[in-house]
Amino acid sequence: GSPPPATAHSTAPAATQPMARGLPASEPAADRTISRDQLPRETVQTVVAVRCSEGHLSPAHAGACRVCGRPIPTQQPVEIPRPPLGVLRLSNGDTVVLDRACVLGRNPRVPPGLAGEQPNLVRLIDPDKDISGQHLEVRLDYWHVAVTDLGSTNGTQVVLPGESPVTLRPNDPMMIEP
Repeated sequence: GSPPPATAHSTAPAATQPMARGLPASEPAADRTISRDQLPRETVQTVVAVRCSEGHLSPAHAGACRVCGRPIPTQQPVEIPRPPLGVLRLSNGDTVVLDRACVLGRNPRVPPGLAGEQPNLVRLIDPDKDISGQHLEVRLDYWHVAVTDLGSTNGTQVVLPGESPVTLRPNDPMMIEP
């Protein structure tokens, strides 16, 4: 078998649930309390955006809405936190909201030396081990999405809506239209 292809699809994303961290019940609450000032600061990437008549956000240079395709009326662009850029739809039916970078694999980990926003780690169940432990990385950079095969054993195919599958070259990012 081959690993599940990822498909880019720009629909309204569903909320994602962060992973919870377990703490020993024996610790007093005061020992588990952390001041917000002591938490690592995640940098929120901002983008320059305009809105279509339906309220969807698009890059300031867009002539048509990236979600509904309607013309963008003339307006002053605004700087906002980057919105989700779409959804990855896996061949098993699972979806991943593109609200931050993500690493997919049987045992995904945060890349060493990564600073800033932590990626979503998407664990793919694969008893046949066709999918590598660290298989695919999806990076978001402003309004751009890049997918990179992380040197997986069996490779990665990307299927964009209405197009033929494309096999990624290991460690060579491919830009996809969100």
